[in-house]
Amino acid sequence: VVAALSAAAVAAAASVDTSGARGDDVGEWGNTQEWRHLLGALQKLSLHRRAARRMVALGLVPWIAKVLLGAATSGTARRSRPEGVGLLSEYNAEHGAELLMNMSLLPQGKRAAERLCRPP
Repeated sequence: VVAALSAAAVAAAASVDTSGARGDDVGEWGNTQEWRHLLGALQKLSLHRRAARRMVALGLVPWIAKVLLGAATSGTARRSRPEGVGLLSEYNAEHGAELLMNMSLLPQGKRAAERLCRPP
């Protein structure tokens, strides 16, 4: 189940451009019911150590960080969000942050998050 959900998330990540190249990709695709269910399921599964390790191994840390960093929440930045920044619902932002936090509790997740913070 974890592998299937994680693979679905990675495939979804490949199809979602958070840079805004296709408009509000994160806002349009990212606020669908399917996206909410996928994100909620991944977040709940990430509470289990084995599942979280598998998600980190599949590359979900950089993916969820990219989604969260490339989006504004719908409740705060509607009028002032920069061009090219997608729009996430409060639910998606909250569950995405929880997913990232749960994965970063593992040593592998911490290393993956640290790699994102290093300058190129």
